[in-house]
Amino acid sequence: MECGSCAVLVPRVLKALDPGAEVKVDLLAGTVDVAGALDAGQVVAALAAEGYSAVPAEPAPKSCCGTCHG
Repeated sequence: MECGSCAVLVPRVLKALDPGAEVKVDLLAGTVDVAGALDAGQVVAALAAEGYSAVPAEPAPKSCCGTCHG
């Protein structure tokens, strides 16, 4: 994704599959964040159908087990 039209097209494509999805495009980073009913595979497939190369992001590692903060 390199241009403003990508920032319009990508959300349009994903919202066609999940109208309630929240889609955030970051052109500088070349990333898309999607919150909604679509799983990562569906997002990748939808973007690939439009000619974009996409891979799911790796989940961020937990920095704390949660037991040390009471």
